[in-house]
Amino acid sequence: MTTSTRIIYADTPKELLPICKAVGYIRADIWRRYGGLKTVSKSSNDIRNEISTLSLYSNLPIDGTIRNESTKDIVNDVFLYRAAGQQSYLH
Repeated sequence: MTTSTRIIYADTPKELLPICKAVGYIRADIWRRYGGLKTVSKSSNDIRNEISTLSLYSNLPIDGTIRNESTKDIVNDVFLYRAAGQQSYLH
């Protein structure tokens, strides 16, 4: 698995501020909701489908592509940390 980074170019930093705040909110909320033990039996697709069904972040002032890709990346981060924790626990 490889990780890529999205770079957004803007004329002024204030144009990025709403996007950064919205993605930061999404990241914190996904970790709060899905980073714990209660989601151990769920797959990443289950979580993404739940987020989509509930329309948790549809009212945020960011483009849908940024929202969807950020959500996917954050959910994958949760599962990456979960897998790393399981590996370190086994050794």
